[in-house]
Amino acid sequence: MDLEARDAALDETCAELLRETEAQLEARGRASIDRRQGLSSLCLVRWMVRRWSDREDSWGALVHLEPRFLPPEPAPLLADALAQARGGWLFCSAGWRERFELRSLAAEARKAGARLLLESGRLGPPLPAAAIRRLRHLDGFHLVASDPSLRNLRRAVLAYCRAQGILHLHGQPGTGRRSLARWAHALLDDRNLETLGAGESSMPAEGRWQLVEQLSELEPTQLAPLRGQIRRREQRYPRFTVHEQDNAPDRPRHPALEPLVGSSPALSQLLTRTERFARSPLPMLVLGETGTGKELIARAIHELSGRRGRYVVIDLNTRNETFVESALFGHVRGAFTGAAKARSGAAVEADGGTLFLDEIGNLSPRSQAKLLRLLEAREVQPLGSDSCQSVDVRIVAATNVDLEELVRTGDFRGDLYYRFNPSATLRVPALRERPGDIPELSRHFLQKMFPERSPDLSEDALRRLSSWPWRGNVRELRHIVEAAAVESEGQRIEVAHLGSLAQATCREAPLIVVSSESPEERQRNWGLTRSEIQALTAVTLELPPLGDRGPLAIRNAVLGLLAGRPIRSRALAVLERRSWWGNYTELVSDMAAIRGSINGPVDIPELEQRLPNLLDGLDRAPLRMVLFPSIHNGHLVGLEREFSERGILIGRTSQLSELRPRAGDRRLEQRWQAIESLAGSASLGLLNLSFLGRLSRAHLLLLRDAGGMVVHKLPGAPLRVLAGPLDANSELFEVKTGNAVEIGTAGEIQVVDEQREQPYLRLLAFTGAAAGALEPGSLERFAAEPAERTLGVPQRRKQVWGLRDFEVQALAETLVRALTEPGSLASQLRGAAREWLESAPQPGRLSRQLPPHPVVLAAVRPRRERGLAGSPARTPGGLGERSGSLAQAARRYPAFGRARGLSREALAPPRQARALRYTGTGRQARA
Repeated sequence: MDLEARDAALDETCAELLRETEAQLEARGRASIDRRQGLSSLCLVRWMVRRWSDREDSWGALVHLEPRFLPPEPAPLLADALAQARGGWLFCSAGWRERFELRSLAAEARKAGARLLLESGRLGPPLPAAAIRRLRHLDGFHLVASDPSLRNLRRAVLAYCRAQGILHLHGQPGTGRRSLARWAHALLDDRNLETLGAGESSMPAEGRWQLVEQLSELEPTQLAPLRGQIRRREQRYPRFTVHEQDNAPDRPRHPALEPLVGSSPALSQLLTRTERFARSPLPMLVLGETGTGKELIARAIHELSGRRGRYVVIDLNTRNETFVESALFGHVRGAFTGAAKARSGAAVEADGGTLFLDEIGNLSPRSQAKLLRLLEAREVQPLGSDSCQSVDVRIVAATNVDLEELVRTGDFRGDLYYRFNPSATLRVPALRERPGDIPELSRHFLQKMFPERSPDLSEDALRRLSSWPWRGNVRELRHIVEAAAVESEGQRIEVAHLGSLAQATCREAPLIVVSSESPEERQRNWGLTRSEIQALTAVTLELPPLGDRGPLAIRNAVLGLLAGRPIRSRALAVLERRSWWGNYTELVSDMAAIRGSINGPVDIPELEQRLPNLLDGLDRAPLRMVLFPSIHNGHLVGLEREFSERGILIGRTSQLSELRPRAGDRRLEQRWQAIESLAGSASLGLLNLSFLGRLSRAHLLLLRDAGGMVVHKLPGAPLRVLAGPLDANSELFEVKTGNAVEIGTAGEIQVVDEQREQPYLRLLAFTGAAAGALEPGSLERFAAEPAERTLGVPQRRKQVWGLRDFEVQALAETLVRALTEPGSLASQLRGAAREWLESAPQPGRLSRQLPPHPVVLAAVRPRRERGLAGSPARTPGGLGERSGSLAQAARRYPAFGRARGLSREALAPPRQARALRYTGTGRQARA
């Protein structure tokens, strides 16, 4: 049963229930769910939610509340559950009436934007057993089937599985590769899913879904059938395809071509070329799959050629070199053991006629050399003889292997292959390439079997025959039709008479490979050739790790595995922020531990008491950095980045190797020794702030410890560093080289510009549970009174910059032009900056509302200027004034100078300025 039939059957069973539930949700915002015999309400609700989620563009969570897990006062937990179900569904199991009042619950759900599903407690009409079995089977893959981050990937998996090809699912262990393959099988087909893996004793059967795993651990006896599967599937997409054309020639009517039955354009084109080349003396090469009729083509060539000699056939399937040479070229008496009498050989027997060499690809190198001599000199030398004999014989060879590939690998002589003239090669199309000939061929075989009255084929039988891939080609079709005629006892042939084609397993099925190895490891460990590995991995879909799928994917998995236990939002945030290096394997195990140890609401105190590993583990919990933090609508906002390493190096470098000292540089050597002594063997991440020009290349080192985090200032860092815990009542302490400051699990770090007496860089750091459980209320004082957060630095009102309205509009137009016109974004911004400065009434004048954005400043300032984005300008004027001086800006932009009324003399550069050049961050006079 295919996908459409299965879905139709399920929809026919459950369509009324689905429509009724949707009508209730649309009318009242809530729906009542009845229990079904043999099926839990939760399983039915999950199926409906998956159907709804596939149709909607946005994703919403399914939150399940089991009343027996609720405390006496459930209002706070209900508020959290409704917030988690915003845009999704809240499902309350039976018993909810004792804990909630319906009208109040419905009003709260409507206010929160959650659709309410309530178990009624009644037993509804029974569902068919087949529908119950399928719904329960699909529910086993709910995690991967409902993961919002895998929506597009699921669609791709279904598309490739419908194509019945080879699909490779690659990803880390535990990412759901096998579950995704089994989900697609459960959704699309009713045949068994055969698994080929280490320890499997049985081989996958033909016509079954096949899942191949642990390829590096398979035995050679298990790899052999897999290689056969690859070869058979490659035959479905032949390298040489004859396309059916409307302008193909008519089929030739010569009697020698009558054994080749069919009138399709592909066959007609082949027979036309056969008739044309048969009259020439050229040696011929016939290529094609097994069973396509290559020997019939060879005999037709002989009959069409007009040669009067014999037609001799030599089968080269044997690997015995002596036997092949004796059969081809003959031998004298005593040439080898058993040669009791002389033999003339097939080449001499076919003198004046045609010699057909079947499966020429099996010839040994020595035999290939002798065959080349026969083609070139028209003479043969029998085994054991010193003399040669001249012959006039035409060679027709056939094979079902790729001779070009054998030439590339050195298994077949290139000069022999090209002696056959590839331009005159005949390629016999496979039967699947000319499906229009299948009815005619079937009736031809029946006519030969029953000359007087052949049985007819039903339309269903012809349709089944035409849809079969026919790996054995015409020979396989003949055997199937003859067996069907015997089965029907000479009567009308139906689908039931087609033997193996009548079974449900006769359809094509996909081959799915799951692995986690890199391409280099596949070549080294899979035990397959390069071409076989390429065939298995040609279509690869990558499953990202669970930690890279975003918090929505983790939220979906956590809520689906809690089995109705409510979870506080802060605890859910902690679980969402975990890295989950073990992916689904780790998450499923941890959720099972929660279900086994917590029989009530899940909150951080309960996790700390029973499962502290979910909150601790500094090496595994993320370290979250927030640059330029601020509070917006009660939430912490800023530039965020997460690190999984044990330490973070903050500065202006993108690679740790850039910090290694050079010979004779004592300052760099001192800094590198400090990093090695502080970090030891701990892994380090790099926070590259290259746009802050006054920072050192390695300014700070943030390390985790048992109590949270510790801040170190590295030697040579020029700017002052302050750090402290993120607490409204705590203070910031100065971090000096050699004296670290502990900031706990949540802290603030400031790099202070002592000249301007204000923070040059401000960032927040969180680790462990604090990385996900931070409450915005703890930052209110930090956001409202930033001056009180800095010790020892008197704060002035900051002098900051921002773009005016016309500058914002010009920047937006430039970005649009950069996306639609050639050229880099940087060049577009620089060109636009020049236009702004020349055309604006007050060119480049900035307001004092926002801090300078390094990207904008770097784009509009010349490249050779030093310290562009690192510090505020010395004067509060426009961008022209910020380039050093008013005269310098006017010389660079004449329109600006004319607007300011400057004379030509004022625009001339001073003579002494010619000897000035920039070195480092200062300017010195050089003679």
